[in-house]
Amino acid sequence: MRENIELGRVQGDDEALLQAIRTSGLAEVVAQLPAGLTTPVGERGERLSGGQRQIVAIARALLMRPRLLLLDEPSSMVDPATEQKLIARLRALQDTTIVLVTHRMAMLALVDRLIVMDRGRVMADGPRDEVLKALSQQQQQPPAPAAAAATQGGAA
Repeated sequence: MRENIELGRVQGDDEALLQAIRTSGLAEVVAQLPAGLTTPVGERGERLSGGQRQIVAIARALLMRPRLLLLDEPSSMVDPATEQKLIARLRALQDTTIVLVTHRMAMLALVDRLIVMDRGRVMADGPRDEVLKALSQQQQQPPAPAAAAATQGGAA
């Protein structure tokens, strides 16, 4: 497990490793492994679940103490309880800007600014709460007559 987290990293200090493990939530996984950090997890972590591999990847990124952290669907393979813990831990990060790509609404608790994209185009951009409110209002509005006819197979 340790080698998997430290992938490609020159031997560093153990405190940084332990901090990355705690912040990512990997400590809970490591505690359940028979040999803790020395447990073999296989090539590419094949003995771990998808969610566990995802948490290892987050720990690996955090180990580098980045000022900018890009997370692409960081909770796509974890259960809701683990996702909530991850959100709380990431929210507590200091001196790190997080750029988050997600389809999961719960993860939006981490962001201040929200950019909504559709097919490569920016559809909305602004403070999270304002963008979410605008999107909610759009969903509540009935479709325009031409759009309604098009979705029903009619001509406009």
